[in-house]
Amino acid sequence: AGSARAVGREFVAPAVRVSGRAVLANGDPANGVVAELALGAGRLFAETAEDGSFAFDGVGAGAYTLRLQDPVGGGLA
Repeated sequence: AGSARAVGREFVAPAVRVSGRAVLANGDPANGVVAELALGAGRLFAETAEDGSFAFDGVGAGAYTLRLQDPVGGGLA
């Protein structure tokens, strides 16, 4: 990740890409799962692809919580 820098009189923090892959207990990809990235009241959502991958672009600095939820069943995480 890049380092934060000052631009004029404003402080600009770098934005990054957060990505991952959701798999079932047997190792198969978990496609169609809703991935939620949360920081305070802010929420970003993505749906996993056929291979279980998901990504969030332009994520700012902070300590986020990632939740994965099966929209059909009882949830994954």
